Amino acid sequence: MYAILCVDDQPASLNALSFIVRSCGYICLTALTAEEAVSAFEGSKVDLVVLDNDLTTTNSLALAKRLKQVRDVPTLLLCRTSVLDKPGNVDLVVYKPIESRGFSKILQWVIRKSRSTSVA
Repeated sequence: MYAILCVDDQPASLNALSFIVRSCGYICLTALTAEEAVSAFEGSKVDLVVLDNDLTTTNSLALAKRLKQVRDVPTLLLCRTSVLDKPGNVDLVVYKPIESRGFSKILQWVIRKSRSTSVA
C-alpha cells in the first residue's frame, strides 16, 4: 500500500484532500505545518508528497526542497493560479480545483512512473 503525505495549512482543504486520497485506496498522512510535514516524512515511508502552493506560514517550494534533501520522492504542487514553469524540487504541478477521479489517475501515474524509474 502506498503512502501519500498531504500538506495544507487550511484544515478544511486538508480534510477534503485526505478524503480523496483515502478514497483512492492510499494511506494518507496529513500535515498542517512544515514542521509536521518534516516529522511525518522522516518518520514514515512516504511514496508521494502532495503540497499546497498557498501555505501561509512557510514557502511551499522551500519545504519541497527540504523534503527532497531528506529523501527524493515525487512531489505534486497544488496551485490555484497558473505557473509558467514547473518549479524546481517539484515533479508535477496540478491546478485546483481537483476532481476525485482525475486526481486518482494523476496519483497512480506519478507513483507508477517513480517506481519504474527507481527500478531502472
